[in-house]
Amino acid sequence: MTRPTALVCEDDATTRGTLAVLLANAGYDVVAETALASEAVQLAGAHKPSVVILDLRLLGMSGRELLPHLLEAAPRTSVIVYTSDDQARQSGELARAVAVVDKAHPESLTAVLDRLAGHARPTSSWNTGSVADILTRLLEET
Repeated sequence: MTRPTALVCEDDATTRGTLAVLLANAGYDVVAETALASEAVQLAGAHKPSVVILDLRLLGMSGRELLPHLLEAAPRTSVIVYTSDDQARQSGELARAVAVVDKAHPESLTAVLDRLAGHARPTSSWNTGSVADILTRLLEET
């Protein structure tokens, strides 16, 4: 069975490395990592990863601005926004992402990754509400 693939878009090198380990432990092959928004679009188009982990603070462009470009380059890719920005997690501006996850709770990222592993991009978004709300919806869907 082919393992799902991932692209990590994060400006902090330590966090990028941590995410790569977390993804590998969740059964994903990390095909690329970048801190640059322009490179993220290129890598998404070239690799068509199963999932992109997207920080909102990148070099060259914000994750908010980058999201539609990623989905244009790789429309079947599930994008998970991984942020410490409380306002972003509560707003609907990131509705095209399958989830918006709090960096303070990496276990919720693991739950989303487990749910996505081996599945196509979900038709509904899980990104509205608190982390507890997201996890509740994920459990209801299983």
